[in-house]
Amino acid sequence: MLEPEPDPLAVRLGHVLAGLRFPATRWQLVAQADYYGADSKSRTELGRLPAGLYRDLAAVISAIKANH
Repeated sequence: MLEPEPDPLAVRLGHVLAGLRFPATRWQLVAQADYYGADSKSRTELGRLPAGLYRDLAAVISAIKANH
């Protein structure tokens, strides 16, 4: 049986946010992206998130997908 393809968004942001401790606020996500040297797409997606506390990477991914 073939394994499903990994979600490109989750892979990309997983690398960007790997050093961040959760839960994290939007400003912490953006600061981590800046520190990492994230690409403009990742930085924009994180910057557009609603202010709030994100419990884990999955919550960040869900919020980004809900905003599209």
